[in-house]
Amino acid sequence: MQILKDVYKLAGEEYRMVPNIFAIKAENALILVDCGTDDSDWQIVLENMRYWGIDCLPVTHVLITHPHGDHAGNTAMLQRMGAKIIVGDKAVSVEEAENPLNFYYAYPAAYEPFVPDQYVKDGEELLIHGLKFSVIEAPGHSIGDVVYLVEMNGKNIMFLGDVFHIGAYGEKAWIGDQWFLDSDYDNYMRSLYKLMHIHADILLSAHMQGCLRDGDAVIRDAFIQAQEKFDGRWDKKVFLKELGLV
Repeated sequence: MQILKDVYKLAGEEYRMVPNIFAIKAENALILVDCGTDDSDWQIVLENMRYWGIDCLPVTHVLITHPHGDHAGNTAMLQRMGAKIIVGDKAVSVEEAENPLNFYYAYPAAYEPFVPDQYVKDGEELLIHGLKFSVIEAPGHSIGDVVYLVEMNGKNIMFLGDVFHIGAYGEKAWIGDQWFLDSDYDNYMRSLYKLMHIHADILLSAHMQGCLRDGDAVIRDAFIQAQEKFDGRWDKKVFLKELGLV
């Protein structure tokens, strides 16, 4: 589906798939955010590319939000097709895709390993086909979570990965349990606090639906929910001390 001009959702629950895969059209090329699990996911992507008439454009870059198998499973294949693969520099080595830290509970742990073309770090800016992507490290769900922020059509679009998802009616956040081997509740709260101070109009997460307006309000809701949901599992005193509030 087309979300707004030059931004497409090519896979997700609407297509009876678990992961969301997004494409951005720029300068007669496509930039993907995440790439799905396996060939069955990719066939849905190709079908939607054909529907929207963008299948003739090359996929030149893939921005990986984190290397869990449902989001990074097709990276090696896309790399062979000529795409440049970009991953956060704190991510667990994707050169060893069988590492259990890359395991997502609904999928096989192993996917084809790959060597990223570029590792990115917090605060870095990527200029790709005339678009500027800001890199925001947001660990907690996994060690290597990265959020990508880009301005298009006068809107700040935040690609969240699995940091949190959007609940019913796009008004509330949906917070998972964050129980993966490399999950960290203290870092998770720091990441949500960081995101609360970055303006976003549109939120696009790696599962479920998106939020196409008032994204800031949903980020605040995510922080409030997480405080309650993870009470006792993160060190609130240390967190407040870091902020200079105690």
